[in-house]
Amino acid sequence: MNLRTLLCAIFLALPWSAIAQDTFTVSTIERKPFSFKTETGWAGFSIDLLAEVGARMGWEYNYVEHDTFVSLLDSVRGLQADMAAANISITSAREMDMDFSQPIFDAGLIVLTPIGGGANIFSILFSRDLLLWVGGAILLLLGAGALISRFEGRRDHVEDHDYDDGKIGSVGEGIWWAVNVVTQAGFEISSPKTRSGRLLAFSLILTGLFAVSAFVAQITASLTVSELSSQVDGYNDLHGKRVGTTGGSTSAQFLDEVRIAYIGYPTLKEMFGALEAGELDAVVHDAPILAYYAAHDGNGRFELAGRIFKPEKYGIAMIAGHRAKEELNQTILQLREEGTYEQLVVKWFGADY
Repeated sequence: MNLRTLLCAIFLALPWSAIAQDTFTVSTIERKPFSFKTETGWAGFSIDLLAEVGARMGWEYNYVEHDTFVSLLDSVRGLQADMAAANISITSAREMDMDFSQPIFDAGLIVLTPIGGGANIFSILFSRDLLLWVGGAILLLLGAGALISRFEGRRDHVEDHDYDDGKIGSVGEGIWWAVNVVTQAGFEISSPKTRSGRLLAFSLILTGLFAVSAFVAQITASLTVSELSSQVDGYNDLHGKRVGTTGGSTSAQFLDEVRIAYIGYPTLKEMFGALEAGELDAVVHDAPILAYYAAHDGNGRFELAGRIFKPEKYGIAMIAGHRAKEELNQTILQLREEGTYEQLVVKWFGADY
């Protein structure tokens, strides 16, 4: 056997992947901590996982960014990309027109709410109902002050304000008298001497007691109702609240199924921006995404509410029947067996996830 024949035999015996490097187009999107841009390129759990696969298979990737999840998946359906990597949930509907790798992450949906999103004393005090109460009380005091000054003004005015013999000689003194009656049930300026004045004082005492008690009860009830209505312990508490998620996502599909009204945002950035601006009471999305946001970009202003619901599994989406699917799955299993997969989980989510 000459040298040429020997080299040909070696060439034919080697696997194609060992002598030729495949380059795949991978669609992705900003989804911290699974995929996001850095100064040196794309990073994240899913990106690192593909890098580990590529290192073993001799693959390279051309990453193409998408603004929405819908366009991300459509790029695979339309054969514009070999794969899509981010936090992509494996669903039966998606499996109909694309393939998925082995599950790469166990997740689910969860609710994120502002910390301390309960009752706000200032919003309660300046509510419409309480402002009506305050307005009514002011009119009552003005009216009572005007009437008492008219009833008692017929008596000679005593300049030194002898409270036993003095009179209420002006509307201002009458209003001050009415305030004392309502708040303290006392007559610090003068005790009414006329029959009409005393009848007015008696009526004002009864009305004042009722008004003050009702005012306090209204504040207490408003605070209690607001506190109860603001508590969110899961998605069942989201009815009637301002809820946000991303359009075309599995979280949007779930909210449709349970008939919870929501606002669908094209991107996570817009959804989180609305939450930070106080335009939303809660958001529903993938638990790892919201947990990472609450711990990092949320600056301690938000918290996860309740437990994970609707468990999901993430995978790498691929063109249906793609030739690299089997090799991708085998390598992912290899990464799990050798412990590399666990190292990536600890790197991005911590040892307790």
